[in-house]
Amino acid sequence: MDRITKAGEIWKQYLDGVKYQQSMGFTTDFPKFISFKEGDQWAAVTENTKNLPRPVFNITEMFIRSKRAAVTNQGLSLTYTPLEVFDDANQQAKAEQGAKDFTDFAKIMWENLDQEDLNNEFVDDAVTVGTGILHYYWNPNKKGGNQLKWNGDMQGEVLDPLNVFFSNPQRRKVQDQEWVIIQDRMTVKEARDLARREEVPEELVRLIGADNNESGEYTAETKEVTDNDKITVLLKYFKKDGSVYYSKSTSSLVIVEDRLLTPEVEGSTYKMTLYPIALMSCIRRKKCIYGLGYAQDVIAINKAVNQLKAMQLLNAIQCGNPALVTRPNAIRQKITNQGGQIITDYSPDGNGIRYMQPPNFSTIFSQLGNEMFELARTTTGVTDVSTGETLGANMAASAIIALQNQAKTPIKELQNRYFSAIKEVGDIWLEFFKAYYNMDRNMIVEDEDGKAENRVFNGSNYADIDYKLKVEVAVASDKETLAVSLLDAMREREDINKEQYVELMPDGAMPFKADIKEIWKKEKQDVLVQALQQIQQQQMIIDQLQGQQGNVEQSNAMLGQALGQIKQQGEIINQMGGMGNEMQGM
Repeated sequence: MDRITKAGEIWKQYLDGVKYQQSMGFTTDFPKFISFKEGDQWAAVTENTKNLPRPVFNITEMFIRSKRAAVTNQGLSLTYTPLEVFDDANQQAKAEQGAKDFTDFAKIMWENLDQEDLNNEFVDDAVTVGTGILHYYWNPNKKGGNQLKWNGDMQGEVLDPLNVFFSNPQRRKVQDQEWVIIQDRMTVKEARDLARREEVPEELVRLIGADNNESGEYTAETKEVTDNDKITVLLKYFKKDGSVYYSKSTSSLVIVEDRLLTPEVEGSTYKMTLYPIALMSCIRRKKCIYGLGYAQDVIAINKAVNQLKAMQLLNAIQCGNPALVTRPNAIRQKITNQGGQIITDYSPDGNGIRYMQPPNFSTIFSQLGNEMFELARTTTGVTDVSTGETLGANMAASAIIALQNQAKTPIKELQNRYFSAIKEVGDIWLEFFKAYYNMDRNMIVEDEDGKAENRVFNGSNYADIDYKLKVEVAVASDKETLAVSLLDAMREREDINKEQYVELMPDGAMPFKADIKEIWKKEKQDVLVQALQQIQQQQMIIDQLQGQQGNVEQSNAMLGQALGQIKQQGEIINQMGGMGNEMQGM
């Protein structure tokens, strides 16, 4: 099939995906949800509403931020272990070393990719519009290394759900899809340069031109740089014989023809089998891969609160600056509404001017707004505990923990989906490690003693070994929290000293415990060294006195003084020796 015909087929698949999103209302709802979260919460001004105040109480953003923070407030790490135990000792050792290398390199990639920031944006999309999508790809232009040079590195991005289309959106699993299409906007120059690198004939390259396919659903998306003509480029992932392939095309031309996602490496038979895409739904829809978010539930309440507060403000303005009611010819001067302005009433009876008294605003409307806000909090699970609002200062730690656990209950299901999505991310990373990281590169990791260690990483060395992944949640348990509270109280009452306080502290609550012990050990060793130096100095004095002739009484006095100081230093050494033994046992 030629490049033009195949491009038409892919374009049709893309248009079918757009029609599905339109039929579900996504193309109108998602931009509205985003606009509301960003504070654009009032309709355009009309003649009837031009004098109405337009306050914005961004309840929508507050609720979404609270949900996002509750889900992502726990540190995560990826831990790989061999899928099975090998009978061969050498193979088992290799598998264990690979697990250690993958785990340590995943920590480095977590920092290099700013994965925490990606996770926040990923969960924010899920909570706002219902669906968050992470995408990973290989960037061959990145280079690095001093002693060991390397080319290429993995990159990550969060995709707009409106730009991702699935072959069967009624299937919830991404990996079960026949194909996945990602829409992107690219400048015409970039698209033509890509086509030339792919050795597309020049007469076909000239077919690549600007289009008007930009839908502009979002406010910022409608603002284009007019000097840059753009074209829609479709990245299509699909599977064939269990392996993942991809292509890139426009509406009229396939730029990159069907190509294995796995790079070609001489002697390697490893193939990538997972789409490099992880998806998370906030609230699952029945028979739909796209989820439901919280924004659509909160927007109606947000609108009502804004309108109630706007009417209150309007009433306050009308009461503070009421309209004038006058009889004909009662006023012959311009009214400026300045304080202290003298107004002359020219009516015959002197009653030609008066202020119109607006009706008092009923307090029931203010109460109604508060009740709606509290009801929204209850139904969405955004309580004062989950939002971090101040609790009672005298509340016991156990009571605080109980309240926090209760507040977490509504989001546990959402957290589990988040952890599952991160596990998908870890599986995708593992395939990239095995397939693309086939050049030796240095990685700096910490050993068991917390010291920097330089190791060489080459993921392709372990391509023939299967691994399983566990997402570790680095958060203190309730028991640890109670233990810390108890230790704080004991330390404050001086029931324990600082060494005992640090020794009893849970490792999860004090990850730097070993560093503190090391600092104290060095300080005590320094004191011990000083004591030994003083003993040596006193011994030198004794030797000098014993070798001198003269005043025996004076020599005996100085000798006695030196012996007394030696005795004191000996006692210090004995004490320091005992402390050193204690420190070695820590």
